[in-house]
Order: sequence, then C-alpha cells, then structure tokens
Amino acid sequence: MSNSADAFKLLMETQNKSTPLVKRKPQRLSFRDNLRAYIEHPQAHNNVLYYDEDFVFIRDKYPKSKMHLLLMPRDPSVTLVHPLEILGKHRPLVDKLNFMVFQKLPDLIMKEARNSLFPDSDLSSRVPSKSLWDFIKLGFHAGPSMNNLHLHVMTRDHVSPSIKHNAHYISFNSPFFVNIDTPVSQLPVRGSLSYLFQQDVCCYRCDESFGRQFSKLKGHLSEELESWLQETLEREALHT
Repeated sequence: MSNSADAFKLLMETQNKSTPLVKRKPQRLSFRDNLRAYIEHPQAHNNVLYYDEDFVFIRDKYPKSKMHLLLMPRDPSVTLVHPLEILGKHRPLVDKLNFMVFQKLPDLIMKEARNSLFPDSDLSSRVPSKSLWDFIKLGFHAGPSMNNLHLHVMTRDHVSPSIKHNAHYISFNSPFFVNIDTPVSQLPVRGSLSYLFQQDVCCYRCDESFGRQFSKLKGHLSEELESWLQETLEREALHT
C-alpha cells in the first residue's frame, strides 16, 4: 500500500473515533446569592412565614437575635438594588415595606416575637404588644453581605448561638445598621463605614464597653435580656 493510501486510512480511522464530550462544571452560585431561592421558590422552604406576588417573609437561617426575620421584595427590578439607593431614591418601596410590617404582618411578627422570647406562654401573655414593638428594630445593612435586598426585622437582644464575633454585633448596633426611617439627608455614604468594625463593642442598653472582648459582651447580653424582661413586667404591674 502506498504512503498516500496509508495516510488516507489513518485519517478515516481518526474521524470515525468518537470524540469524548467535555462536561462543563455547573456554575456555582456565590453564598451572597443564597436568598434568591426564597424569592424565586418560596413554597419550597420551611422557614418561609409568608409570601405573595410582591414579597416573601422568612426566618433568618442564622438569626442574630432571638427573633430575626427578613422581608424581601420579589420584583426583579429592585431585588439587586443597594439598600442605600432604595432608601434614598425608591421611597414608594420603603412605604410598601413599612406597610407590610405594620399593616399586613404585625400579628405574625408579634407571634414570632412572643414565641422566640418567651417559651413560657404565661409569661408571654403578661408582656404588652407595645413593649414588644419597642424591642424590635427594622433596618438594612449599609454594606449587605447578601445580594438580594432584604429588610431585617429583629428583636434587640442579640442573644443567639449564631452571633459569634464583634463584627456580627457591630453590624447591627452602629450606624452600619441603617434604620428604615432614616431621613434621606442622614443616610451614610456607601462604603464609608468600614472603620466601625475596628471599634470597641458596647452594650446596646447600658452602653458599657467591653473593648474587643466579645465573649464578655455575649454573656452580658443574656443578662440584659433578663433585665429588660423584668423591667417590662414591673412596669406593666404598675399599670394594672
């Protein structure tokens, strides 16, 4: 057989061999996108408390207080907008979030707060709703760790196994936590608050400083929760 015939035969054999397919590795979502699943498929998650076409309301998977809930708009046009931009330029959405908390979902929020703070149902019945509302805060992080827009609805105690270090606490007890009712003129400049995380940690109730010793603060927070409850019950007793 001639050299040209051998070359042709080799070419045909090579073409007839199946080329193995190179499988693409599935693209992994960043942890920063973990809230997206609740927005897209709320019915699939057991920590979803409420949802409709516009909003989904969930228990935070890693709560930083006895009660820690997240209210999220489902509108694709706003879900990835930075919260400081929402507060500054999207006031109708802010109004809707307030409506959801104070008009649509207050009974659900009160139920969650009572169940979280008072395992003893008899004790829960002695704490008035007004005192509970005063112990709840609503706000956004100035630099959120998750991509999808979410409003924190949480009690002030910060007693939780999931709050583990100074940064966790500071992010909820400094100007980094931007209350939903912050006037537009007082909103922080985006990216300007990183210095806060180098500061000492102080109790949200009594202002006692614990330096950078989070373990001591954490024990103190449990004491403050008990103190708040006792003071609330005593105050209520005076009015009955």
